[in-house]
Amino acid sequence: MLIVDKSKILNLLFPPYCLNCQQYGAYVCPACFGKIKINSLAESDALAKNKPKYLDKLLIASDWQNPLLRQLIYEFKYRFAKDLKKPLGLLLIRFLSQITLPQPALIVPIPLHPKRLRWRGFNQAQELGKELAKEYNINMANLLKRAHPTKAQMSFKNKTQRVLNIKNAFVLNPEFTGPTAFTKSTILLLDDICTTGATLNQAAKALKRTGVKNVWGLTLARA
Repeated sequence: MLIVDKSKILNLLFPPYCLNCQQYGAYVCPACFGKIKINSLAESDALAKNKPKYLDKLLIASDWQNPLLRQLIYEFKYRFAKDLKKPLGLLLIRFLSQITLPQPALIVPIPLHPKRLRWRGFNQAQELGKELAKEYNINMANLLKRAHPTKAQMSFKNKTQRVLNIKNAFVLNPEFTGPTAFTKSTILLLDDICTTGATLNQAAKALKRTGVKNVWGLTLARA
């Protein structure tokens, strides 16, 4: 499957500049990045109320009300700014570094359907996962795959529609069928944002069906 890295082409045509102060050199300069709030564990837990049924814990790194963070996530997902994996990954690292929780055994990114992967050029959850895996020396694996294509969740405003859109969308990747060494451990399920939690819930459900004991969700923000 040919996947074109659109971010490299766009960086050549349009050199990046800070989305907040317009300083050239990066999509977010160090000074502006430092102004993005990092949640405490208590703040994360407050935002995680009404967490998805199949998640044992939901961790939310930052505040969706921050306009710069919203713009960074938008550029990352929909304008193919792959370089944003670095600052957004660092945001997740700073969040995890200040909370005291047992280290998970494995990172599992929410998968994209092959059609959407070809369109975007990369899986944003997987790119964030690479940053975490490198920082904490944790393995990352694509344990899940999309069973069928779904529409973008943001195209639905109604929670019921989102739940129906993503229902049974994930299955175990055939490459990993059978018992694994991770079923009795904690898996960190990673996505960029959480709104209703329907996507994380269905992914966690698919993991629990394989015998995984604990699934924690981690996102940059909850919209």
